[in-house]
This record gives sequence, C-alpha cells and structure tokens, in this order.
Amino acid sequence: MNAKRWRVGLLIILSLVVASCGGILSFNTATGEKVEVNNVKILTVGSNPSKYFADVSGLLTDGCSRIGENVQEVSNSTIEVTLYSTRSDGECSFLNPTPFKEKVSLDVRGVPAGTYNVEVNGVIARGSLIIE
Repeated sequence: MNAKRWRVGLLIILSLVVASCGGILSFNTATGEKVEVNNVKILTVGSNPSKYFADVSGLLTDGCSRIGENVQEVSNSTIEVTLYSTRSDGECSFLNPTPFKEKVSLDVRGVPAGTYNVEVNGVIARGSLIIE
C-alpha cells in the first residue's frame, strides 16, 4: 500500500512539473506549418569554398508568425528545402498575411559536384546551382 501511494505521489509531482514548464518559452520551436513561398533565387557568395543561399520571399499567415526552422534534403539533382514558420504562444492581434524575405543558407556539405535545382516549399528557383 505504501509503494502505491509513493507512485501516485510521484506521478502527481511529475505531472505538475511538466505542466509548469509549458509557459517558460514564449515561442514554439516548430509549428509544423509550411510557409507560403512565392519566389526563390539562388545566391552564390565568395569562392574557395563558395557559400550558397536561397533568397526566398512569400507570405506568413499573420503578423505574429516568423520564419522558423528549415529542413533540407538532396534528391537526385534537386536540393529540396522545407521552410516552416514559428509563432508566439499568445494571442495575435494582426491576423493579415504578412510578406517576408529570408536568406536560407544551403547546406551542401558532402553533396557531389554537379548542377542542382533548388526547390523551396514547392517553388523551384529559376536557374541552377552549380557546385564545383
């Protein structure tokens, strides 16, 4: 009987700790919402080694959303980038779509030399990325 009370007490304490941690951060790290992308351009900066970027513009769902994390993967001759938004936990008073422009660093470490298309949330950049 004593062990059962101890387990129930521990479960209650753990539940309270988890519930209290919910308000510590003011931003979710990933909402899972893909941002609406309208245009993608490829930028190459420097040489030896070059750095590559996708210059992305589009719309966020509201004025409280911001660009969050991105996920990149190489599939055949395409570098696919999925760009997500992040949003504050509180109420949002500006619910209109908001334009954004973001420079996303392309991670090409280990990618074989060649010519690649860059696609961000379904929008393919004009031109190609040439990795030497």
